[in-house]
Amino acid sequence: MRLAFAVAAHLDPEILIVDEVLAVGDAEFQKKCLGKMGDVAGEGRTVLFVSHNMAAIQNLCPSSMLLNNGKIQNFGLSADVINCYLDNPKSKNNKDYLINTTELAIQKFLVYQNEIKDPKFFLTDKEVIIEFFAVFKSEILGLRIGFDLISADGVLVLRSFDDDMQGSLVKNAGKYKLICKIPPHFFKPSNYLILPRITVHRMRWLYFGDSGIEMNFYNKQGVNSRYDDKRPGLIMPGFIWETRKID
Repeated sequence: MRLAFAVAAHLDPEILIVDEVLAVGDAEFQKKCLGKMGDVAGEGRTVLFVSHNMAAIQNLCPSSMLLNNGKIQNFGLSADVINCYLDNPKSKNNKDYLINTTELAIQKFLVYQNEIKDPKFFLTDKEVIIEFFAVFKSEILGLRIGFDLISADGVLVLRSFDDDMQGSLVKNAGKYKLICKIPPHFFKPSNYLILPRITVHRMRWLYFGDSGIEMNFYNKQGVNSRYDDKRPGLIMPGFIWETRKID
């Protein structure tokens, strides 16, 4: 991806088409990509930027087009199109993903809190549970199952896979339920989107779509606006602080 972008960007094209280049690479690579696209646009040439990164779109593109199943859903000023995208998420809190390959099938994807009955209502002081129901049809080497957490303005907050802390990249044949638990006091009172991500490590994506699950977080008083909500940052994890007198 680095080589492909470098070649395309330095050929002085009249039209530069960039498709999800920010989904790969480290922060420095992404910064260079954004800088080069800005330079090309500043020289009067056309940049067609395809992305789900709302912050990058808003910074780079004066106008945008929203596609839904290959059809134009909205076209206009980027701020208006972004609002349309965020106001109409293709999301539910119980999603059946019929991913069927010769290797695996993902039967269901869930995001919920045990104490909350309304699947669109989440409390900041409660644990969030993410579940995948999967069938591995044979032994799979390099399979990683996880998710992207997206903020209300479309910024990628984090990407997590099932092998991040422990576990193996070798998946044996059988039926499985994969569970990820996000601790209480991690989210701000705000809206987030969780997008499933399934990949064969360093080889290919099996699922990298924009259909996910919307989460609306509130504090325990049942409102999503308070002093802490104004604190900078995309999340608000409850870190453990200690003050120790040492003399």
